[in-house]
Order: sequence, then structure tokens, then C-alpha cells
Amino acid sequence: MQEQTILEQMIKLSAKKLELLKQLKALSEKQDEAFREQRLDEVERVLNKKDEIIDYIGKLDDAFLKASDALKKLLGIESLTQLEDTGIEGCSELKTY
Repeated sequence: MQEQTILEQMIKLSAKKLELLKQLKALSEKQDEAFREQRLDEVERVLNKKDEIIDYIGKLDDAFLKASDALKKLLGIESLTQLEDTGIEGCSELKTY
């Protein structure tokens, strides 16, 4: 079932994005600490890492939108909120991310 495969892909993308957002939060805390201690080389390193993560999140978002559009087209729905009505397994898992 192609719909199930797409939904599983969307769940994986969402989980990866959540993981990366947690990494961003941790890096922001490191950045704050380094800035307070005037370790500017550390601040720069952290900022570069955050930029890499933000770029990757953008790619994940693009992939999620493409998958979402494909799934909505296959199911003939206009919004992901309508997924629950389709009976596809994993819909509730997607909502947790």
C-alpha cells in the first residue's frame, strides 16, 4: 500500500526533525554558556554547527511537504487532519511529532 509507505516516511522525517530541534536547543545552551564566558571561538563553532542543522531541517521540511502533497493527492484529501478518517495505520503516531 503506497499510502502506508508515504505515511511511514513522513513519520521518520518528523522524528528526525524533532531530534535535530533538540540538538539545536542543546547547542543554543552551549552557545549561551560560551558567550557568557567570552569563548568566542566556541561560539563560532556552535553557530556553524547550528547553521548545518538548520539547513538539514530545511531539507527535511521540503521532503515532508512533498510526501504530504503526494499522500493527500493519493487519498483525495485536502488536509492532513483528514488522515484519521482514512484508517491508515500510523496516523496517530504522525500527530505526536
